[in-house]
Amino acid sequence: MYVTAHRVETPGNSTGVNSYLFLHFDDPVPMLRPEEPDVAYVAQFAAGTCVAEKEDVRPGGNTVKCSLDVVGCDDASAVSVRRVVAELRAQLQRKLPPLRAVTSGLAAAFNATLDFDEDPVGRLAAFDDLSSRVLAMLPLRSKAHQPRGPLVVWVQYRAEGIELSLPSATRARLGSSIAHRMKAVLPAEVVAHFPGKGREALLDVATALTGKNRDQLRRAGGLVFVDPTTEAEVQRWPEALSSAQPSAPPVVSRKRGKVQRRRSP
Repeated sequence: MYVTAHRVETPGNSTGVNSYLFLHFDDPVPMLRPEEPDVAYVAQFAAGTCVAEKEDVRPGGNTVKCSLDVVGCDDASAVSVRRVVAELRAQLQRKLPPLRAVTSGLAAAFNATLDFDEDPVGRLAAFDDLSSRVLAMLPLRSKAHQPRGPLVVWVQYRAEGIELSLPSATRARLGSSIAHRMKAVLPAEVVAHFPGKGREALLDVATALTGKNRDQLRRAGGLVFVDPTTEAEVQRWPEALSSAQPSAPPVVSRKRGKVQRRRSP
């Protein structure tokens, strides 16, 4: 579980709190050491699946003034969450962020910008605002269901090669990650120079895009590669990878300036 609340400021100086609840379901929570989840790594790279959100301010182009993150197992008790949050609050009365706390197998972090409120009363009020939002997200876990079915990866054939990207629905299932905002191109010459390895190469790129290894992708339901232009299914994994013949590399039509796909024999 990763639950987070951010106080954000818009370019127009409006402020609000955006909060999100992520669950890891079958995936293990990354640990810094036994009984201590790696809160920084989870927040950046392994948030899990977003199952609930409450946004006061529309995301995009905002500045995060302060944030509260809590990481633990999906069924962590509300009492244990309150305990680790209370530890952070006690620290905040003595010193400025960044702050970290670990209790009962949970890890929490409170971060803020350099111009964070210098008034101790203002600091605590801002923290309490975030903590109330974090605690309010916890009951929503009972309504969460693990998404099923394969993750969709878009595949487009271009002059430079095969472009892979993730549609918004897939990104939502995976949670926040730098990798999810990237696209990747598998050069046509790479596929051509390694005949019979086309599907393996696509899978390798897909694992990099999703930030999940093959075992995690299998547990999530596998992958389905789809051409977003035609909505045609190109292939599936793991079923197609183990039984079908590798697809041929794309053929570039210089006359028309388009990329055409050669039919597999």
